[in-house]
Amino acid sequence: MSPFRILRSLIFVGGAALATANASAFAADQTEILRQLTCAGKPNPTPILQGLAQSGSIEVSTGQRQDSSTCWVLKTPMAVDGLSFDHICASSEDPQDIADHPALFWRGPGTSAGTALSLAAPVGMEALKAWAAKTLQGGTGAYTVDESSRLSGESEISCIGYETDGADKAGANTASPTATAIHVPIRGSPDRLAISTAIHRWLIEDHLNAPNELIYEQIRATDRYAYVFAKIRTPDGKPIGKKDWFGAGGCENDPVPGMVEALLQRNGDDWSVIKGNRCADDILIDDSDKAKYGLPAGFTNQF
Repeated sequence: MSPFRILRSLIFVGGAALATANASAFAADQTEILRQLTCAGKPNPTPILQGLAQSGSIEVSTGQRQDSSTCWVLKTPMAVDGLSFDHICASSEDPQDIADHPALFWRGPGTSAGTALSLAAPVGMEALKAWAAKTLQGGTGAYTVDESSRLSGESEISCIGYETDGADKAGANTASPTATAIHVPIRGSPDRLAISTAIHRWLIEDHLNAPNELIYEQIRATDRYAYVFAKIRTPDGKPIGKKDWFGAGGCENDPVPGMVEALLQRNGDDWSVIKGNRCADDILIDDSDKAKYGLPAGFTNQF
């Protein structure tokens, strides 16, 4: 059976077939969404979002923005092969695309969200994985399925493309890492959430007397270790004040912006900081650490 076998006859709302002109356009948009979610190439969410807006399927102005990405409620849930999707999310890392379509795309601080297209449904991650394996037959399998970090009680299926060495690579961060293979934990993934939690815990317990958020400059991982270099900010994006640091106060060379550099080790599904520098003034990882932990070349910004 063709991987793109999703025909209008499969698309229902409350058991009734879509029949209006707008519904026909919506059905065409859904077919294209499913094609892009196979992740055979870098996603192109712009025409999809424009089509959904024109058919009245999403209200552009009501999008929920987080981490350079936006999610919209699908006014007519997208029901395919027994699963009903109620949100669509997207992002772009193309500066021209962002400039041309500011209502659709934006770029916040920190690591790029890539160019991504996602669907979300109020089901568990395993149910969504099973749906994807059945419905997206014949695709590359480079899509990702995770519990949503931005939509409560939902799971998301996504295709994410990044600009890498001048080439577009879809699903570049989805391969299973080996002991020394470096990958970038994507936003919303269990590893990225656990790494962030470990750093926040380390900061609050030993260094910082204030709520904080991390703006990642670098985040890399193997199956055993993770490396992070990030700015530390208040939840509203302001620099951490000198009075909020434990001990002598802010960093000697960089007291206002505040940085954190950390090497973390995996403990099952959790991570813990094994070496950290809250100001990033000194060299955190030297040659002896590289040899001790078997860190691959290019793992940190120091080698």
